Amino acid sequence: MKKTIQLLFITFCVMNCASQQVDTTSFSKKYHHRKSVYEMMPNKKGEIVFLGNSITEQGTWRELFQNNHIINRGIGGDTTDGVLYRLDEVTVSKPDKIFLLIGTNDLRDGKSPDYIVNRIKQIVVKIKKDSPNTLIYLQSVLPTYNRAERPNKAIIAINEGMKIIASEEKVNYINLFSEFIDSETQELEKKYSLDGLHLNGKGYVKWKGLIEGYVNDSSGKLKKTIRLLQNPSNDYVLVTAHRGDWRNAPENSLQSIKNSIEMGVDIVEIDLQMTKDSIIVLMHDNTIDRTTTGTGKIKDHTYDELKALFLKNVLGKVTHHKIPTLKEALKLAKCKIVLDLDIKKTMPFQRVADILIETNTTSQTIVRSYRTIEEAKTYYGSILNTMIYIPGISKNLDYLNYFNEWENTINPVYYAPKFETDSEPLALFLKTISNTKNGIWVHSITASRSGGHDDELAVTNPDAAWGWLIDNSVDIIQTDRPTLLIDYLRSRNLHE
Repeated sequence: MKKTIQLLFITFCVMNCASQQVDTTSFSKKYHHRKSVYEMMPNKKGEIVFLGNSITEQGTWRELFQNNHIINRGIGGDTTDGVLYRLDEVTVSKPDKIFLLIGTNDLRDGKSPDYIVNRIKQIVVKIKKDSPNTLIYLQSVLPTYNRAERPNKAIIAINEGMKIIASEEKVNYINLFSEFIDSETQELEKKYSLDGLHLNGKGYVKWKGLIEGYVNDSSGKLKKTIRLLQNPSNDYVLVTAHRGDWRNAPENSLQSIKNSIEMGVDIVEIDLQMTKDSIIVLMHDNTIDRTTTGTGKIKDHTYDELKALFLKNVLGKVTHHKIPTLKEALKLAKCKIVLDLDIKKTMPFQRVADILIETNTTSQTIVRSYRTIEEAKTYYGSILNTMIYIPGISKNLDYLNYFNEWENTINPVYYAPKFETDSEPLALFLKTISNTKNGIWVHSITASRSGGHDDELAVTNPDAAWGWLIDNSVDIIQTDRPTLLIDYLRSRNLHE
């Protein structure tokens, strides 16, 4: 209730303020012409809207993606004010997705990054209010070259602000900027533009490649998972496969992730370790003895040395599978499934963050820990505001104060409590978490983490195990038996 009241109040204030401050006299004749044309267009179900200025308008999106659900709502010269003013026409159809790129013309008009970021937040809030089931993708403002009125320093500031909006409003952020920047000049790569602002054909093809998975998620699987991670539902329970499908492929292997995708799992949990030469790989143990054909600690081996090894399956038999890197896992999962990253405490998080940014997968990864707010801010840095972070809760914490501190600052959507019995105070605390409109993540892999309602009990009595968790407001279950859990949830109409 607290979150609902706050959101309604903020929405009222933001939209009231927005409607009073948009100065339409500065809008061009082209703007009004295009707006009137768009308003005459018929609405259809399942629209995917590309919304922005001339950079969006000049993209032949429907042809590029061969997707008839795409509609182009770019207007040359448009600004954040212009988008905000014409937003009703966009949201009236309740589109499936909106890809927004706006802000560069505001800089041309002398607007500050703070002004632009504030307007973008108003746009996001209004979309969420008018079309709550629409999936919003905030695309970073693109870099420029030889455009003094649109300095890249200011563009970076806008993009940093958008990352914060994405975190606060639980929407998706796509970092286009770093994909188009020239690493030497720190400007827009000239091969993608003829005028330092607009993209050429190569630029649009590159842009398409960066967002293709998000656009063409035809099954809606990833879209639905992300939406439920932003807004928990009583009608759907998400399934997390612990170390992937390790019963049918080596744990933490690419094949275990592929199998999980195919069986309909929503989230795959993977474990991360770092090699001697600072390459992040998928591995649970500190040593490679149990799961590979090698021996010794991972930190004592280079990645090239690990590449020579083969993974073992659950029976200890050698397979043809190799130890994957985090980058390989993210590329496999990109636009298909959410990954939950179990990061070992000694690993410098910046190494992980760099890979998330490079692969543009921050919005579809989860990180959990038992860190305090200050510890989390120190360890994760600014990316804490853009990734999906789930605080863990254990009986060793002063969990009521811990919970309230998170609620009053970062305000996460989910919490992950672990409790040994279903009668201890922390188990009873599930109700408090749920009553504040938060989601709950529970590990059913062991009895000591799920109050005795674990996977092994579920084999013979799923109602007493997973059923008890669901009846006590659990929204995400991490399991070692994903196939069995999905079948059970389907029997209760709680999963696809």
